[in-house]
Amino acid sequence: MKNFSAVNLPPPTTSAPEISAGKGVVLIVDDDPVVRKLTRDMLSKITDAVHAVSCGTDAVRVAPQLDPDLILLDVTMPDMDGFEVCEKLRADPRTREVPIIMVTALNDRQSRLKGLEAGADDFISKPYDRMELRTRVKTILKVNRYRRLMDERDQRQRAWQGALKVLSELLAIRD
Repeated sequence: MKNFSAVNLPPPTTSAPEISAGKGVVLIVDDDPVVRKLTRDMLSKITDAVHAVSCGTDAVRVAPQLDPDLILLDVTMPDMDGFEVCEKLRADPRTREVPIIMVTALNDRQSRLKGLEAGADDFISKPYDRMELRTRVKTILKVNRYRRLMDERDQRQRAWQGALKVLSELLAIRD
């Protein structure tokens, strides 16, 4: 029987992958049309695309299809508040890992704790500083792209190992 490990194969890549040139996709969830427009205009320069919805129900429906790199989520909305939206997004396997920044005028400790319990990754208070928001969005998009690249690399590595196992078993059967 041949030992498949004796075949000269390139070693698996151990260095970190390069971050792709794509800037990312952001979903804005806010019931205020002025805030949606201003935020969209501000972020359109640093992202590939900015989508906006006006209510939590639309966010829960659209986010899995959109597969955003970041969700900016208003807390105070009429149909479903941001806490509930965040919990629903975290419960869905398609949006479970998407970073969520809660954008809120609520500045009390209890609201922040409730948001963290619901699954928020970060908070920014309204009215927000434009430079702070842009910087946080850029940073989170970069970290999320890196996480996605690492996930893709892990999937490719598992597929490669699976293919090697099958090939090894075929060679063993042949012998």
